[in-house]
Amino acid sequence: MEKEQTLYLNGWNFNVARILQRIEKLVFDNGGKIVSTWEKELTNYHLIPTTTNFKFETTVYEDRAIDTNYESYITFVLDGFIYSIDFDDNPFFEHHFSKIPVTDDLKVKYRYYGNNLNRDFMFDSLFSINCSMDDIKEGANMIFNQLLSFKNYKICTTRRRHYYNANGKNHYYYENIPDIYNQTYSVIKEA
Repeated sequence: MEKEQTLYLNGWNFNVARILQRIEKLVFDNGGKIVSTWEKELTNYHLIPTTTNFKFETTVYEDRAIDTNYESYITFVLDGFIYSIDFDDNPFFEHHFSKIPVTDDLKVKYRYYGNNLNRDFMFDSLFSINCSMDDIKEGANMIFNQLLSFKNYKICTTRRRHYYNANGKNHYYYENIPDIYNQTYSVIKEA
């Protein structure tokens, strides 16, 4: 059963969906696949841009609506890594991504720290429903390249204290133990 949803979005959220749609194309062009851990099918969104003036009157632009599978996040596998991007509804908050090594059968063994996207892609036009496709493509390319070039992924660890007795005195030392994750991803969309 396909899930469908119509959303009325401001300029920022509408353009985030357009960027994610473009990132999907970049993923497929580079041999990647869209994956998920919990959803077995994508939601079909019908996204309609809106504007609100200072009198709180909303204008709906039905003629600019798009159909997509992405609203604010995307997860994909490419070249032995799982990538996930999550945009906040508020453009001034942090937008997160992760890059995690994955096995051939799409399993992740350890939990990894997430990271914040740099804001180089945030052009002023992304706040407007009149954002050009060139700006969408450039922003998507900047984000995609940032993900691919990221090298500092780190395993989350738990710090444990170990006690021992030496020469009749109690001593201790700390050890960082990797957090086991054991998560399996499923392919939900291919080129």
